[in-house]
Amino acid sequence: MKDNKRVCVVTGGNRGIGLFLSEYLLKKDYKIAILDINTENFSEKLKKDIKAKNALALKTDITKYSEIIISVKKIIEKFGAITDLVNNAGVLSIKPFFDETEEDWRTLIEVNLNGVFLCCKAVVPIMVKNKSGRIVNISSISGLKGSIYSSSAYCASKAGVIGFSRCLAAQVAKYNIRVNCIAPCTTESPMISILDKKVKEDYIKSVPLGRIAKPSDIAHAVHFLLCDNSDFITGETINLNGGLLMK
Repeated sequence: MKDNKRVCVVTGGNRGIGLFLSEYLLKKDYKIAILDINTENFSEKLKKDIKAKNALALKTDITKYSEIIISVKKIIEKFGAITDLVNNAGVLSIKPFFDETEEDWRTLIEVNLNGVFLCCKAVVPIMVKNKSGRIVNISSISGLKGSIYSSSAYCASKAGVIGFSRCLAAQVAKYNIRVNCIAPCTTESPMISILDKKVKEDYIKSVPLGRIAKPSDIAHAVHFLLCDNSDFITGETINLNGGLLMK
């Protein structure tokens, strides 16, 4: 299917990696539907595309299935289809285990893991009906290895995304739906503003390629997994970490 016939839902698409990805896919002629709990202060590019009807912004709490269902119906009404889903929305916590509360744990799992499940629950039936679909879930290197600064809840939620993606891929492959995952290392975005400068500097020194990830690194990988060039790839996790997990 040509990109100009694709309709991609991007969660958390109003800032950071999600915003860059949304704008990137718009340049590739995708129609974009952004689900975000905050739909204010869009970039000028997105405002123009929304006005030109190539994009749609819907205020949606991805931890609430009822809100997701309402947004999905609006996307179908506007674009007539949903061909792709990128579960990008997430929150980061760097609290040490001994300082984490039950509420902290529930919040991270609710947004980072349950949100992915609920969005897939709402969109996959549409893809099954169309006998085609592509899903990319954004995990993290913290879901693959121990972390000296990410919280245990964050690591658990991101590991869960990888396991969920693999299981879903196996169960929906017969419907020509592909499900893959991307696990980036620390990426330049507003989310990492909570990191201490020294922590960030030390982290960069530990990366063989000598830098943290850029939003463009994520966007290129996502587009690859959405396009026809990756038609025989499903149930996989692409590690974007500058060599941190080299074996």
